[in-house]
Amino acid sequence: MLRLSYWRCCFGMSHDVAAFKDVPRLKKNALTLSEIVSSSLANVAPAMCIYFSLSVIVGGAGIAAPLTILLAAVAMGFHANAITEFTKALPSTGSYVTFIGKSFGRSMSVIVALMYAFSYIVAIGAVITMSGYWTAEIMKVFLHVQVPWWIISVLFVLFVYWLAVAGIKLSVRTVVTVFAFEVGLLLISAIAMLITAHGYISFAPLSPANIKAGWSGVGLGFPIAVYMFIGVGNSAPL
Repeated sequence: MLRLSYWRCCFGMSHDVAAFKDVPRLKKNALTLSEIVSSSLANVAPAMCIYFSLSVIVGGAGIAAPLTILLAAVAMGFHANAITEFTKALPSTGSYVTFIGKSFGRSMSVIVALMYAFSYIVAIGAVITMSGYWTAEIMKVFLHVQVPWWIISVLFVLFVYWLAVAGIKLSVRTVVTVFAFEVGLLLISAIAMLITAHGYISFAPLSPANIKAGWSGVGLGFPIAVYMFIGVGNSAPL
C-alpha cells in the first residue's frame, strides 16, 4: 500500500498532499548539509563537463566562453532555487515527475518519467563505458597492465550497486570523498596553469564585447553551458 501511495503521489493520481505522509522517506537529519551539497555538486561532474563542453562553448562564444558559463550558472541557480521551493511544498524523490504530475496531470508525468528513464539509460551507459575505457587506458599507459575495459566497467557497476545496497550514508560519504579528490585535482591543475601562463591573464573573457558573433554566440554556447550544471538540483528532495 505504501508503494502504491508513492506512485500515486508521483504521477499525480493523488491530489491530497497529506498522502505523502504515508510514503516511506529518508529519516530526518540522516545527512548533513555539507553531504547534501557535495552530493549535488558531484552530480554535476565538473571534470567531465569541462572535458566535453568547454571546447564546444568556445566554438560558439569565442574567448568570452567564461562569461557564457557565468550566465548559465546564474540561470541554474534560479533553477536550483525553484526546485528547492517545489520540494518544500511537495517533498518527494519523484522530483520533476511529482511536480509535473501535480501540476499538469498523470499523462504528462508519465511522459516525463519515460523521458527520464530513457535519458538515464543513455547517460549512465555512456558514463560506465567511458569509466571502464579510461581506466583501462590509464593502466595500460602508466602501469603497463592491459585489462579489457568492459571488465573494469562491470566492476564499477558492482561497486556502485554495493554502495546503493549498503545505504545512503555510505554511498553519499563515498561520493563526497571522490568529489573532494576530483576538486583537488582540478584546483591543482588550475593553479599550475595560472602560474605557468600568468602573462596571459586578463579580464577579456568576461567582456561582452569579446563574445564571438555578438549575443548570437551566447545563444550557441549557452545551452551547452547549462548542460555543465545539470544535476545541481538533484539532491534538493533530500
